[in-house]
Amino acid sequence: VNVRYMAEGHWRSAGKDEVVPAPVTPAPPKPEVKPKTPAPPKPQTEPQPDIQTSPQTEPQTKPQTDPEALTTEPPSDDPVTKITPRKTCDCWTAECGWCSDEKCRVSHDLTDTSSQGISVISPIKWVNLNTVFFFDSNGDMIGSFRFNRKGIFLTGCVKCRTPRPLPLGDQGLFDWSVAFEGSELVLYISGEEHWRQELVGECAERYSDIQEFAFGDIGCDGVWYEVEGQMVSGSHFTDNDTCGSECAE
Repeated sequence: VNVRYMAEGHWRSAGKDEVVPAPVTPAPPKPEVKPKTPAPPKPQTEPQPDIQTSPQTEPQTKPQTDPEALTTEPPSDDPVTKITPRKTCDCWTAECGWCSDEKCRVSHDLTDTSSQGISVISPIKWVNLNTVFFFDSNGDMIGSFRFNRKGIFLTGCVKCRTPRPLPLGDQGLFDWSVAFEGSELVLYISGEEHWRQELVGECAERYSDIQEFAFGDIGCDGVWYEVEGQMVSGSHFTDNDTCGSECAE
């Protein structure tokens, strides 16, 4: 009797010692997957704070942009000083070389005693961060000041949080400014002080050489104010007021 049967992956003939391997169908080749080139990460980015008392989503009401707010100059102690409104061009783009191109930065000694700080009008949201990047006299990034309604971060040095969500109401745009007062970095919103941080030791030394600044994450609806004699804008801010292709209609 010659009965063939399958056992343990082999064909075997009854009464014979010959073992013949079962036929194997080769697996199809895997398709070639080309790796994606990721965009470089933003430097020294801290995680957003987790404050349980604050909402985790954006308000449902869409902020309304006030056209007058984008052209009105903020009050100045010196009525002769010329103040020019400019858009908050984002430097963290390929067009700006990820903030490495000087045309996307503003020359300004923020720690000089005559400095009036950096004044901006923009939305302040729950999730999205408003960012100001700082650079030293060599053009190297020192760190950044980042904040939203839930928290405040001074990266490259210390991490700070607001003790509670900023009580700002629901209006769409806010005027805010960041400035040095001696060794302290201060945030004002709508003319009121909302945060103050004293810098000491290595942190104070690191931030004592701020010679340039730039913006990130604010978008084309934001406006900052260039103070004549203290600030010199790169061409990205001054050419056609479109931030290159970023804010072109």
